[in-house]
Parts: sequence; structure tokens; C-alpha cells
Amino acid sequence: MLGTDFREIKGQEHVKARLEIAAAGGHNALMIGPPGAGKTLLARALPGILRNCRWTRRWMSTRIYSVADALPRR
Repeated sequence: MLGTDFREIKGQEHVKARLEIAAAGGHNALMIGPPGAGKTLLARALPGILRNCRWTRRWMSTRIYSVADALPRR
């Protein structure tokens, strides 16, 4: 179910609004609840509303990961 569209999720309006605010501000979000509440569905849909990472930001992130020796091995 990867690639879920955020617009296709029905209900959970209060949670969706908080996730939109977190995504817009670049903040973290912690979702807590019982199994079946929709946490995973919302988490899988979240990347679809994130703004695109500019090239310079990706480059800086890669440099940081490189210095920390945390780049994924191929």
C-alpha cells in the first residue's frame, strides 16, 4: 500500500490537519494510538504532501551522511 494519496484518506481530518502543519513547517510528528487507527496509512501518505527537497539541501544532507559514514552501501 505504498504510495497512498493523502487526498484519498477519508476521515481523520484532525490528524490530517496536524500532519499538514508538521509537513509545512518541517516538524516531526509522533502518532500514537491503537492498532487499526490509521497511523501507518497516514504515515505512508505523508511523503506525497512534503515539498520537494532542493538540490542544495540534498547535497548538504549527503555531505553530512558521508562525514558520519552513514551513507547506504550499494
